[in-house]
This record gives sequence, structure tokens and C-alpha cells, in this order.
Amino acid sequence: MVILHFFNALEKFTQSIAKVLLLFTVILVLILSSLSIIFRWTEQTNMWVDPLNRHLIFLVIFLGATLAVKSKKHLKLDILTPILEHKLSTKWKHFIDSLVHFASFIICLVLLKSCYQFWISEKEYPQEVFLGIQNYHLVGLIPAGMILLSFAFFIRSITLWGEK
Repeated sequence: MVILHFFNALEKFTQSIAKVLLLFTVILVLILSSLSIIFRWTEQTNMWVDPLNRHLIFLVIFLGATLAVKSKKHLKLDILTPILEHKLSTKWKHFIDSLVHFASFIICLVLLKSCYQFWISEKEYPQEVFLGIQNYHLVGLIPAGMILLSFAFFIRSITLWGEK
């Protein structure tokens, strides 16, 4: 039970951090988008705004997906639930939900490997995107987001396992 309380607290902490980061990132994306429009109106150069904005959108997507895992609003293939909905007890539903989240965690780990390989390939051939920031710094948001999403699925699978 102590372990379950630890994972519940860890899940709440992770969700809190993700909410704050999501809010900050969305505000930053809105500011940068507005700045890009102003730059275009005034015919100023804005070579750094669009690449940064594109990569911040990746972060918004991963943070939103992380929050969706807890609230069960994420995309999932729900084949068994309609069939077994009235035949299973709540305990078995939580067990199946936990297995689905754990399988999602495993899939995220496989995808994380590809994200990491992409980041490594970008790091091998660095290019300055803007203001001294290299392309692999921006691309690093993708494996970081996948780590966060994997972590959310893992934590959720454990907390669902312990629910009654």
C-alpha cells in the first residue's frame, strides 16, 4: 500500500508539472505566433520564430497527451469494453485497464527508441537553426516528450492496478 500511495503522489506531481508546463508553453506559442504575424506585417526578419514555434507545438502535444492519460481521454482501441462491460466486475475492469496502459507504456518505449535514434542522427550533423541553437536541441523535445508520455502510462498502469 505504501508503494501505491507513492505512485499516486508521483502521478499527481507529474500531472501538476505537466499542467504548469503546458500553460507556459501554450502562452509562449501564442506570443511567438503573434510576434511572427507582427514581424511579417513590418517586413522584419523572423527566421527564428517559426522553427521554435513548430518544436514547441511538439511539446504541447506531448504534455497534452500526458494529461490525457490520467483523465482517460487519450486515444485507445476499446474493443473488449463494450463486449465485456456488463460481465466483468470493477476489479477486472481496472486490471484490464492496467494491462492496456502497461502495453501502451511498452509501445511508447519502442517509439522512444526511434525518437532517440532520430535525435542522434540530428546530433551527428548539427546545424544552427537560430540564435546559436542547434537542430538537435530542438529535436530533443521529441524524445523528452516521449519519455514523459511513457512515464505517464507506466505510472497510470500501476495506480490502476491498485484501484478497487
